Amino acid sequence: MIGNIKLLKKQIEIDWLNNFTELRPISLNKIYKVVGNIIIGLELINIPGNEEYRPHFVIYPLWRNNIKECLQTSIFMVEYFDKKNNQIDVPYEKHNKYKNEIFEIVKEKSPLELNGNIFEYSLYRAFDNYSNSKRNFQTDNSYFQATVQESKLFIAIFSENNDEIQVIMKKILNTNWDEQHFKHFGRTPKEWIDYLIVNINNPSALLKKIEINKSDKKIAKLVVSNFLNGVIL
Repeated sequence: MIGNIKLLKKQIEIDWLNNFTELRPISLNKIYKVVGNIIIGLELINIPGNEEYRPHFVIYPLWRNNIKECLQTSIFMVEYFDKKNNQIDVPYEKHNKYKNEIFEIVKEKSPLELNGNIFEYSLYRAFDNYSNSKRNFQTDNSYFQATVQESKLFIAIFSENNDEIQVIMKKILNTNWDEQHFKHFGRTPKEWIDYLIVNINNPSALLKKIEINKSDKKIAKLVVSNFLNGVIL
């Protein structure tokens, strides 16, 4: 039975790759691509205690100290739901029965394009929507919301989008961040803001880390593209 499940998982990954042709595997059931200074893609996460998997859309940064840190925790993760708002959990042995329906849901409901170009403004919009979706349990001045703004800022720095940098920093500086929540993560709001300002004023170290992480052998085999510029609709 265990051997059959392993074979099923591999075949399931192949089916996903055939439907999302710009994604490449870096390990079993983790299929990604590189866009600008982020990694985006899908993870087919095994549900403990069940012979089922749950697809997730994920984004990882490429600006951390090394690729291991980059892939340690995502900066964006969402699950998928069907038309009845039921979470999509797929029994491995029923994958073939449901796969076409699931592929269509993922194509329709992914926050960003998995097949095709990604506009820079669509990234900011996706992060704003992600931030709004967490407001029931993450207040506007929480550390989580700070990490969302940080991600947007580092995308803007990478893209040399000075107007967006100013907009994001204005919001950051005008927010009364939760000191206690920050302490749980080993820093203060002031330390964090100082860190952001250093990267704005001298982005070369940040950009160098991104290039080094992109060149890692695990990441170098992924499809790579840059953000497209465009007008917000």
